[in-house]
Amino acid sequence: MRILTALLFLAFIPEARAWTQTQVQHIAAGCTVSPCVVSLSATGANHLLVVGFEDNAFTDVMGAPPSGACALPWVHAPNAPAAYAPAGDLNDIYYCLQSNSGITSFSQPVTTFTGTADVIVWEAISTLPRFALDSGANPGNKVANASCTSCSGVPLTLSGNSDFIVVMSGGAGAVSGLTGAGFTYDGTTSFGDGFGHSMTVGSLTAPTTWIASAGLNGAYAVAFQETGGDSDGGVITF
Repeated sequence: MRILTALLFLAFIPEARAWTQTQVQHIAAGCTVSPCVVSLSATGANHLLVVGFEDNAFTDVMGAPPSGACALPWVHAPNAPAAYAPAGDLNDIYYCLQSNSGITSFSQPVTTFTGTADVIVWEAISTLPRFALDSGANPGNKVANASCTSCSGVPLTLSGNSDFIVVMSGGAGAVSGLTGAGFTYDGTTSFGDGFGHSMTVGSLTAPTTWIASAGLNGAYAVAFQETGGDSDGGVITF
């Protein structure tokens, strides 16, 4: 009876949930000619890939990412692109829920190109084999800020599951960092836009503030959640 009780108890223990970022790469010198090529460490199979596009010309257009990097169709993130005409800046994102392995060069098309762009590639893996765009009411969105040096991030409404969150910000003032519990500032583009991420157990919104020199500013954020490890949605069964 004690053994049966122990097995029944273990059967309903949720699997541990956590993300690991395997890499984030970008074009440090910027890009002015399509395609914009990002050098990667070899990607793993069935990982999350997120491709961010930041551009100092708000009329430029990000094309669909290369199909060879993803075993599933690329998905345009919700409420993207985020074009900030007064600030002359553009943020855009696509994501892939099942990466192909061994990709070391990522060629991102730009269909309309008048400015300077940067392409950022995040790769992450979760402890559970299934993940998706967060199922909360507002998993991806944008915000436009008046002239600021501590600029508002994007408030997201998330489901409360373990999330991997990607954030970008740019505009007339150069971005140099971000604040917010659990967030990491990944870098700055050649033209002063910024980008970062968070890996969290539980629900976080986008960062409290972006740190920038004075100027108009826009930001974008999108979140992905672990969804389960088996047919029982992440519950160990015997």
